Order: sequence, then structure tokens, then C-alpha cells
Amino acid sequence: TVFEDCKLKLPEFGEVNISLSVRNVKEITLKSGAHRHRIGLQFTELSKVDERVIQRYVFNLEREALAIAKGD
Repeated sequence: TVFEDCKLKLPEFGEVNISLSVRNVKEITLKSGAHRHRIGLQFTELSKVDERVIQRYVFNLEREALAIAKGD
């Protein structure tokens, strides 16, 4: 399944227009016994500008996580 004309909101980075393709769906069971679905998505038809915004956003998240792990 493909979802076209989606908007991905990235806090402090704005919004990017993307299309998403469902790559896989897996049912998982939580420790509580509840069932959930894990869905893997792939960005499709991503512009170079939007790709760079997403990369900067992920890099920023990773940098923040490292700072927290180090106690900064």
C-alpha cells in the first residue's frame, strides 16, 4: 500500500511532504499480553531538500541522545 501526499511534522524542523510505502506488518505481543502491530514504512518520492531536512532531524535526535547518555 502507498500513502501519497503525507505530511511529516518534525519538531523545530518544520514539515515535509512525503509519500510512504508499507514494507512490512508484524503483530507483536507486549509483556502485558497486549497485541500491537509494528509497521515498517519506506519514504518514496522524497525530494532532495526534504531528504536533507529528515537527515538533519535524525542527526539532531542522535546528538541529543548521546548528550543525555553522557550526562551533558
